[in-house]
Amino acid sequence: MTKSEFYVNIHTMFNIFNKKNKQNKGKSKRLPLFSIVIIIGFVVFTAILFIHGMNDAPGRSRTSTEVSPSIAETEQPTEPPPQTPIEPTIPPMPPAVKVKGIYYIVEFMNRDSLAACLDVIEATDLNAIVLDVKDDFGNFTFATDNEVLASASASHPGSRITSEQIADMKERGIYTIARVVCFRDNRLALENPELAFKTANGNVWRDGRNRDGFRWLNPYNRDNWEFILEVCKEAARIGFDEIQLDYVRFPIQGHLGDIVYSPEAELLDKTEIINEFVSFIREEMKMFGVRTSADVFGIVGLSSLDSAALGQSVQLLLGSADSICPMIYPSHWARGQVINGTVFEAPDTEPYEVIYSVLQHYRRQLEQFVSENPNTSPAVVRPYLQYFTASWLGEDYFIPYEFNEIQAQIQAVYDAGFEEWILWKTANSFTALLEPEE
Repeated sequence: MTKSEFYVNIHTMFNIFNKKNKQNKGKSKRLPLFSIVIIIGFVVFTAILFIHGMNDAPGRSRTSTEVSPSIAETEQPTEPPPQTPIEPTIPPMPPAVKVKGIYYIVEFMNRDSLAACLDVIEATDLNAIVLDVKDDFGNFTFATDNEVLASASASHPGSRITSEQIADMKERGIYTIARVVCFRDNRLALENPELAFKTANGNVWRDGRNRDGFRWLNPYNRDNWEFILEVCKEAARIGFDEIQLDYVRFPIQGHLGDIVYSPEAELLDKTEIINEFVSFIREEMKMFGVRTSADVFGIVGLSSLDSAALGQSVQLLLGSADSICPMIYPSHWARGQVINGTVFEAPDTEPYEVIYSVLQHYRRQLEQFVSENPNTSPAVVRPYLQYFTASWLGEDYFIPYEFNEIQAQIQAVYDAGFEEWILWKTANSFTALLEPEE
């Protein structure tokens, strides 16, 4: 009840009273008791209504627990306030494994050789296996219905890595690593030349002096990043524990001066763009709880010139990968190579000394990174070791690599202060890993 309504009611009450008085004029001047009670009750009732109405006025708080609709609720509904985007939940990363692995050639996969490899892993100190999911030619070794991948490349006929195989390996306690060849890709560059390096006349560039050279994808083209990411995602879905990026670099053979680089090359040098790519893949793989490693040429830990040419900076990659895998095979060093102050006339014949000397450089690289980045955990240094005989080097410059030569390299890794390693093979035979019987 409003204030005006209250006064109207009082006025009406007194009009009735006065009318009654006129009717009783000449009679007793005393107001009957019954009329007094009625008047008092009416006044009290009207006052209560007045107070209740004032509490309902705009701007007044309600003392009752009853909820009445607000003005806004009687009007057209308004749009809800913008919601803060929900950040995707990153699953916790599984505990790290100190990898002691071996590379298995999926191209030559068969039931017997794979079974033999797994048996040797279980019988030795090995605990990990590296399998190609995208090989040196751009082929996939797994079946996929991913539209991006299916339209761009073929799978190895007869070579299928399945999720069941990976699950079996993991049940055996074997850590699984998916090798992904990145920027050397004959097939994708042929089918999509706009993704490849080109020459001034518009032809796709090749790294050889003849028609047999390899085509390379342009690391500055972010569409290539997305394509490689799709491969990595498929490997994660199959069940791999880690993605290992190989050929994550620029070409260093062929007529390099014929390459026409994209305008982006003026903004970022080779080491910067490769580092950004590795970091990009690593961040995406975290969503799957999968680690990321990068293979690098062994020489980049020793030579800044080679590092710049390849696009592989140890200092940058120590901060953008979970592991880096320098390929430091004794056979790959030049005759007369100076490593950590020692001249090696025939490096392949000195497996322990070469591996130990090279890793001294990587030890210093690691110490420098830790000193300059005290709040960042560096990548694990996990070298690739030699499990093949480099007979092409010629007499006096090579030795057979059997059990003792393999163990000498592994011991050099430990003596240099590192704990992880992978053996690179060129054939699917594994007997040299077993200690010979006396």
